[in-house]
Amino acid sequence: MSTTQSLLQSDYTVESWSTLSTALALPQNTNQFIVDKTNAINTALSSLVFIGKADLDTAKNTISTTQENAYTPASWQIFVSARDMALALPETSNALVIAKRQAINNALA
Repeated sequence: MSTTQSLLQSDYTVESWSTLSTALALPQNTNQFIVDKTNAINTALSSLVFIGKADLDTAKNTISTTQENAYTPASWQIFVSARDMALALPETSNALVIAKRQAINNALA
């Protein structure tokens, strides 16, 4: 459970955090209950969804459908460079997800 202590509820969707909360509340008074609880926690942890993920997915969809004919050759090259740098950013925390979305939106601007 030490892994869960470093997590912030505000970084995750209500649904995915609720699953984790339910798993953490499971009983652990027998060996089988401990095994079941551990499995439930691990499943919940792997299913956590960052709160900024939906906005990031929308931005990714928008940038992936951007057409070259909407740009001059020079501005297209600038866009492609900014797009590639933005898409290469990590998504390992909610703050990074938000930063990546912002970088994508900046590339589109």
